[in-house]
Amino acid sequence: MAGIAIIIISFATHFFFDYNEDRKGGAIMNDWLLNKLPAENVSMPITFIMLSVVFLFFIRTLVNPVFFVTSIIAYLLILAFRITTIAATHFQAPLELIDLNDPVSNAVYGSKHITRDLFFSGHVATICLVYLCSFKKWDRYYLLFAAFSVGLLLLVQHVHYTIDIICAPLFSFGCLWLSKKIIHLQYAMRRGHLTTMGL
Repeated sequence: MAGIAIIIISFATHFFFDYNEDRKGGAIMNDWLLNKLPAENVSMPITFIMLSVVFLFFIRTLVNPVFFVTSIIAYLLILAFRITTIAATHFQAPLELIDLNDPVSNAVYGSKHITRDLFFSGHVATICLVYLCSFKKWDRYYLLFAAFSVGLLLLVQHVHYTIDIICAPLFSFGCLWLSKKIIHLQYAMRRGHLTTMGL
């Protein structure tokens, strides 16, 4: 069921990002930190770190189904919130943006380079979500390093504004909280249903 939901929302995000990329207008932010950083293409380290996080996530979910279900629901919520916040903020891409060659993102976006998927950063939000769901100490150390590194590298490549990076962990935390509430509600409803059946 979760896999079907991911496929459906991935298609929805693909069509939304295509639509959003062609929207007229939108503000270009005067980002003090971004203005201080010279634009450099750092797609390779960003891709390497993201793939390592995805690999770590799937390794851990093999032995922890609760971790998998909780994080997948939270990830679906992150995608839904990103569509909402990107549509609402309607930012133009930073002026010195260098296209990010990320095979993971490109698989969702398609062949078209998407530059206006700005507020908030999906890369940082995803890493922070895996961090928040993780229990192993060394996993959390690495994921904290990964979140900081990818956030900084995205700024170096001028793919995001600073506010996109800073706010991403907050959305991850909120979506994980909602995910746990959904799971607890579903469990309570199922338990109540079994009780009424005398089981």
